Amino acid sequence: MMSELNGWRSPKPWHKQSHKSWRYGLVGTIALLLTVVTGDGAIAFPLSHIIQTAETHQSDDAYHKNQIIIRRRDSRRRQAESLRRPPDAIPPRTTDACVALTAMANIAYLWDLSSELSEDVEGRQFAACWGRETEESQGVPQWPNRRAMRVGSTWYYPNGRSAQFSDYWNYPNGRSVNFGDSWYYPNGRTARFDSYWYTPNRRRVSEDELLAIACAEVGRRRCAERLNEVGSDSGFWYNLTLIQLAWLGEQIEEGRIDPD
Repeated sequence: MMSELNGWRSPKPWHKQSHKSWRYGLVGTIALLLTVVTGDGAIAFPLSHIIQTAETHQSDDAYHKNQIIIRRRDSRRRQAESLRRPPDAIPPRTTDACVALTAMANIAYLWDLSSELSEDVEGRQFAACWGRETEESQGVPQWPNRRAMRVGSTWYYPNGRSAQFSDYWNYPNGRSVNFGDSWYYPNGRTARFDSYWYTPNRRRVSEDELLAIACAEVGRRRCAERLNEVGSDSGFWYNLTLIQLAWLGEQIEEGRIDPD
């Protein structure tokens, strides 16, 4: 498996207008009555003042409604996770540890980008791929919680679940990432079946459509940078990157992740 991975480099406008006309009509009627009562044309409250007051109240109401909407949006944003930079899109080195941990780091990030598990895996991936840590110096590698990171050729997440089954990979929640020609999102929904792609909400789309939908939410600059990292690869790393972008885009659209 490692050799394979190494080789895959509204309201209607007329309704609002009629309501406003009704208000002005009422104001005009009141003004006319005041004129008749005084008899000399001297209105106790000038018409312009009455209209301005009515408009001010209307404007105040709209302002307060807008403030409520903004506060609700801010509240949702405060509850959302921050979109932090993902791990390396492809392994910087060709060692088994760097390749496996790069796959695991991206899968854990895709599963839950702000979890302690995701940060632990990414930290170890950075050490294996960019640091001086070697497989020979690791002995039997372990996670900070003393769970085994690798036993033989099988790698494990910090929660004890296996990261791979034969030649295929799993999410930290035990669901499959890929199996045969099929790929899956963290919630178990199909992302790709044979040559067909699906959005996280189960809509079948082309590969280009999936990318367009994802990049509209994630941001075109982020998307371009991520795809440039993958480069010309069209295998495992590209599929994983595309699924990651699609899933992040869906989470941003639903307010679970804050892209700012």
